[in-house]
Amino acid sequence: MPCPAFEIVSLLDDQAPCLPPGIEDTYAVALSGSVQAATISASALLVAAGEHAQPGLDTALRAYVSARLRNVMTG
Repeated sequence: MPCPAFEIVSLLDDQAPCLPPGIEDTYAVALSGSVQAATISASALLVAAGEHAQPGLDTALRAYVSARLRNVMTG
């Protein structure tokens, strides 16, 4: 995507639009383990999208939320 800051407009203007690798892992069947795994996959894609938009882009809560998601997964 040439200008990720413009969101949907960039997708519509992109000559060769495509979904990011791993997007299929963000769709969950309504089972607890599946929903948790999809949440972790979505979280990883959001981190990658932020890094793609601006190298080094991070949030204050990313590490906490990622750790909490992993803890929920492992019980």
